[in-house]
Amino acid sequence: ARDAMVATSAAAVALGAHMALAFGREFAAAAEALRDTAIESRVTTSELQGLDHAAVQAGVGVERMRAGVAQFGQALRQGERWGNGTTSTLRRLGITTRDAAGHIRPTADLLDELAVGMERIESPYRRARVAQHLFGESGRRMLEVMHTGPGGIRALREELEELGGGVTPEAVEASRRFTQAQERQSRAMDSVRSVLATSLLPVLSWFMNLVARAEGALAKLTRVTHVVEVGLALLG
Repeated sequence: ARDAMVATSAAAVALGAHMALAFGREFAAAAEALRDTAIESRVTTSELQGLDHAAVQAGVGVERMRAGVAQFGQALRQGERWGNGTTSTLRRLGITTRDAAGHIRPTADLLDELAVGMERIESPYRRARVAQHLFGESGRRMLEVMHTGPGGIRALREELEELGGGVTPEAVEASRRFTQAQERQSRAMDSVRSVLATSLLPVLSWFMNLVARAEGALAKLTRVTHVVEVGLALLG
């Protein structure tokens, strides 16, 4: 009975470790994807999740929101040195694009002010043209969330904060360290496999060559003696 309890406990520990690793890999992969998308869009991971939440609540769609914000963020990055069409459009809307040090301001801050600026554009046609210029194909749908007040982009981002903020920056950093640890473990396992291969593969190669020669000899024997034909005739 004691042996059975020990075996059961060991199995439970092994199962728990397997589930923990599976959870860690799944969460780390999702967090790394979140981090990469946030960097591409020039926002923090918390801000990106706030935008995702706003997209879903406004019926815009996460992928459409991310595509639009990514285009906006990349244009801001490209205009960091000399400016471009995006920074010029923002200035025409009365939005200060640079901070005191001369750098392009954070994307999330500019989005909040852009929501205000959009409301100053009286013509729906011009508003749609501006949105399309800044956000690409996602522009027209982005207008559904690019406004102030209830249901606006800032209000919905703040709503996510009230819900706990989603995946925290600390969790994203922990996921990055876990991914690095996985990579180190993988490289170490490759080293172990290479040591085993150095000793094992020559033996396997010798054995396979031996089998190949034996098969070749058998093939010659059957051609000379017609053993196969005789055997098939007997079976018939």
